[in-house]
Amino acid sequence: MDTLTRALPEVMIHTEHRVTGVRAAEGTVSYQGPYGSGTVTADLVVAADGLHSTVRASLFPAHPGPAYAGYVTWRGVAPQHEAAQLRPGSVSESWGRARRFGIVPLADGRVYWYATLGLPADALLQLALDQLAERVRGWHEPIAQLLAATPPEALLRHDTHSLITPLPSYAAGRVVLLGDAAHAVSPDLAQGASQALEDAVRLTRTLEHERQTPAALAAYDRVRLPRTPGPGLRPGRAAGPGRPSGGRSPARRCGLGSADAAVHAYHHRDDVMEALTTRGGPSGFHVGSVVIRACARQRIRDDRRGHRWNCGTSRSS
Repeated sequence: MDTLTRALPEVMIHTEHRVTGVRAAEGTVSYQGPYGSGTVTADLVVAADGLHSTVRASLFPAHPGPAYAGYVTWRGVAPQHEAAQLRPGSVSESWGRARRFGIVPLADGRVYWYATLGLPADALLQLALDQLAERVRGWHEPIAQLLAATPPEALLRHDTHSLITPLPSYAAGRVVLLGDAAHAVSPDLAQGASQALEDAVRLTRTLEHERQTPAALAAYDRVRLPRTPGPGLRPGRAAGPGRPSGGRSPARRCGLGSADAAVHAYHHRDDVMEALTTRGGPSGFHVGSVVIRACARQRIRDDRRGHRWNCGTSRSS
């Protein structure tokens, strides 16, 4: 962020200002700041104000807005000096009944983790780390160790939402929506940041070739509307809290079952799922070797790979 802001004149950045409304035809934004309210008018207004976008609500007042995805997410980062002893291995996600735990080693040696529980919105607002650890007690290492190594002040908790109902357009007048403001998806699809970056690149390239703002935004809309995640890649109503939508393979649900993504193994027995994917994915995204492991009431034996999977653990037979 510092690298980007240093490239701009200081007067172009105004922090602590909250957008209160927008007039799309004129490209006029109303705001409330530390010194009162005001308006600003521009040839183009790029609204990247996130999941609960004020600009989106102003442009499309009839849209229902974000919908609760059925689960709560806790996140944290284990410090480098603690994480170095845990040997977390590669990126992984372990599944249980209405709960998941993900582990993501970071380049600087720290380890990011997340935990989800299928719960009503606003549940367990004050859940502490030790209480969260009880919810995954008995799961494989280093889950308990990561939770124990995380500073309490680093714990984040969020109800998970997404835009189930797609917008009819990402642009109106001189205003364009970008990122979660336009097409927020739940984080299990791993599409939020990448789609926002694609939005920014496509918008920039479109403006380079089309200098008239309305024409440029119409061209942007034609490309981005079909490209961004639609209802088929969003959690469906058939999905219970913390469960995959529609009973489909997580790999296929995220678009990884197409010709450019080889799904080498998929097992579905009761609550047990395993998906092993290799190279490919949308836009040539390199999935690498990703194993999604599920906790279940019964063991399954994968004769092809010689492993048993049970309650988030794997071991050679």
